[in-house]
Amino acid sequence: KGPEEITPRVPFPPPPPPTHPPTSSHPLFSRSPDPVAQSRAMSTDSPHENTHRQTGEPQTDSIPEKKELSPPTETSPVLIVGLCFAVALIAVIFISMNFPPFTEEQQAKIKMPRSVADVQDLASVMKEYQDDYWWTVLLAYSLYYIFLQTFSIPGSIFLSFLGGTLFGLPLGVALVCALSACGASGAFYLSTIFGRGLLEKYFPDKTKFLARQVQEHKDNLFNYFLFLRLSPLLPNWFVNIASPVVRVPIKVFWFGTFFGVSVQTFIAVKAGLTLHEITEPSEVLNLNVFFSLLLLSILSLLPTKFGQKFIREILLREKTD
Repeated sequence: KGPEEITPRVPFPPPPPPTHPPTSSHPLFSRSPDPVAQSRAMSTDSPHENTHRQTGEPQTDSIPEKKELSPPTETSPVLIVGLCFAVALIAVIFISMNFPPFTEEQQAKIKMPRSVADVQDLASVMKEYQDDYWWTVLLAYSLYYIFLQTFSIPGSIFLSFLGGTLFGLPLGVALVCALSACGASGAFYLSTIFGRGLLEKYFPDKTKFLARQVQEHKDNLFNYFLFLRLSPLLPNWFVNIASPVVRVPIKVFWFGTFFGVSVQTFIAVKAGLTLHEITEPSEVLNLNVFFSLLLLSILSLLPTKFGQKFIREILLREKTD
């Protein structure tokens, strides 16, 4: 056989060139640029691409600089607390303006008490109107007390004296304890707005210590909070502000405050029954009361650590026997 004939490979024909619309002056074939499409295309391009497109410079892979956006405006905590204070103050003024008419001599005695003498003058006026306007006196007294407690304004001890004079011992003690718990709860909720920043700036060590103690006593948190209220070592305003920050539940806070202030409330309200015999608050809240509260606060810790240790020892003895 002879050599096979090799047929040369014919290359594939190149694709036909793209057909462009005929450039004709006829309106059917003429295409005018769409302004909407051009604007969309320009808007999708970045500013650098538009610049390169206009100037004819070669496009680079540089990342466009982001414009710094201004942070969203947030309501200042100070503004919120200021608004709450203004609303509460307006409510207090409104109640004061709707009291029955007073004489000029009586009007001079109606003011926020700052001494035992002021309490005596205010009590003399309120006792005259209490028979006919009992609910008005009760509402005004409650609102004033909660206002002082919520914003940690000094002077609630004098209102406790006044509560004993106006409402007697049983009702006065229950009322003052409830108002103390409600006013402290107002400070509790206000602290959720500004308390964390304030404590981290001015009382960081004390707040961290309190947070550790709350975590350690989480199984008996009510007893530990009762200790905080009974103990005269920590100021009440600090406990009010720090409680939401260290995760104290509001139920534990309210009832712990109600029962925690009952001892000093009983002493102050009882002193209000003999208000004419008192000249200074130190005659009522003296060193004896201080050490009594300290002893009660230590006893309140018995169910937490000492009590649990005592129970464990009893159980171990029973097992060994």
